[in-house]
Amino acid sequence: MILIDINVLEDVARHRKGWKGSSVLLGAVEAGDVDGGVSAWTVAVVYYFRRRAGASDHEARQKTKTLIQDGGLEVLPFNADIIDSALADQRFSGFEDAIQFHTAKLNNIDTIITRNVRHFRAVKDELAILTPEEFLAKEMASSL
Repeated sequence: MILIDINVLEDVARHRKGWKGSSVLLGAVEAGDVDGGVSAWTVAVVYYFRRRAGASDHEARQKTKTLIQDGGLEVLPFNADIIDSALADQRFSGFEDAIQFHTAKLNNIDTIITRNVRHFRAVKDELAILTPEEFLAKEMASSL
């Protein structure tokens, strides 16, 4: 299983630079070709971004459900152990990146897919940190 960082989801939702690669990755997850998960914290942030963009509560909930649950993503637990580990880990300049890393570690996931590879430089020896395009290229090469 791979852990998908929130920025990959936001690429697709906002059609940001690189959104097509992110869309292909999420399509592979939805089709069942790739096992993908997100932190429960990510689900809350996706909802928040939809509300901030002007969606009603109902619309934000539906868009979040469509992206996460209907998209075949497994929602991984977000608990006190992850919070404690993330708070204690000084290798990250952003707390949210520490949350993603420790969610992956505590769920025995060995790959994080993110647009912000540089945010995870300090842990690149512990997990594979790849962009959607890097992951897709690696997966295509291994299936040949």
